[in-house]
Amino acid sequence: MKKIAMVVVAMMTMSMGASAQFSSVLKKAAEASSSVSSQVSTAATTATSSSSSSATTSGKQAGTALQALYKQYKADGKFNAKNSSNILNSISLIGACSGLKDNVKNTTYLKEFGTGMMQSASGLVTTNNVDNVVSSLTSLSETVNTTKATATTVANNASSISNVLSLFK
Repeated sequence: MKKIAMVVVAMMTMSMGASAQFSSVLKKAAEASSSVSSQVSTAATTATSSSSSSATTSGKQAGTALQALYKQYKADGKFNAKNSSNILNSISLIGACSGLKDNVKNTTYLKEFGTGMMQSASGLVTTNNVDNVVSSLTSLSETVNTTKATATTVANNASSISNVLSLFK
């Protein structure tokens, strides 16, 4: 919009017999304005998409782990914290949820995380339960050291993990 206004002013000035030098200055100002606007727009888009892609990627990882955990939970009728696959999938789930701890009030992050889960959890996480699942995982991430999850972490938080899985019954 600014560029158009600058061009119109330049054209009017030229038609009124103003010097070529003044017209050149106005033209350069319009080009500079357009360039700065484009750079700001690109930076804003990059910042938003990197934040979104991080949340979506984490959500996809969490969804994949939930899918595997739920499959075993359904087969066993309970969450078995001694099963090696469950331990590995739980550690993966906890790691994927590490961003939730720092983004509890960031609705964009939470929405993108939920979207990622829905994309990878093959119908397990749906629009009907995504908010409850994200909320439960956020609670889990707040009580667990998500950067150093181990088999002991899984055993100590088995009931929390089981509570998340029971959302899918």
